[in-house]
Amino acid sequence: MKKFIAGIAVALVCAVLVPAQAGIEFTSEQVDFGEVDSGKIVDLEFEFTNTGNDILEIKNITSTCGCTVTSLEKKTFKPGEKGIIPVKFYSRGYQGRVVKTLTVSTNDPKKAYVRLRLTGIVTMKNYAGIEVAPNRLHFEKVPLGGEAEQTFEIRNPGSLPLRIIEVIHGPEVSPRFDGKSVGPGESLSVTLHLKGMAAGPFVTYLKIRSNAFRQSLAVVKVDADIAETGAPEVVASD
Repeated sequence: MKKFIAGIAVALVCAVLVPAQAGIEFTSEQVDFGEVDSGKIVDLEFEFTNTGNDILEIKNITSTCGCTVTSLEKKTFKPGEKGIIPVKFYSRGYQGRVVKTLTVSTNDPKKAYVRLRLTGIVTMKNYAGIEVAPNRLHFEKVPLGGEAEQTFEIRNPGSLPLRIIEVIHGPEVSPRFDGKSVGPGESLSVTLHLKGMAAGPFVTYLKIRSNAFRQSLAVVKVDADIAETGAPEVVASD
């Protein structure tokens, strides 16, 4: 009888000494979605269990990638209860190997923040691309008020037509080219006209907006040395 009472006493003491706390354990903290075509929306799930002896609370889930967490049906889970965090990954604009991270905030004192990773490969079968060469045009000394020209090429390495939507530039430069579409594997020659409007170092950027995959805005740096022409020498007469 004394041993029985002593056993109960020990159990009660242990129960008092062990604090109630939540615990979170994911089946896997990384999910691979395999290979998908760009533009597809991928649905993923991260399953977890409350391994603690107190209520588990999912406080917050943050993401800085091209993915969103759909609304959780519930945010609190009893000891031993399982839950799922549903995730949607928007693959548009991605190509190649993808690794993205989500951060889950909980009331588990040992895992206040859990980083979840989703991985996979995004393929792009049909797309328009843009390559600019050279992407910097340097003009040697251009006289103040004078003019100069250089050329560069816009190439489409993709499989769909590249469409030039807009070319943004300052008043000092003006591009000239024929047409606003570049076929797959083709190039478009652009002539850039520069006018020396102010003496001294000059830098500007030509911005080409297009329907290119991933790089909708291509940039060409333009710099020059604008030389101020000297005034004619005045010779004094005797």
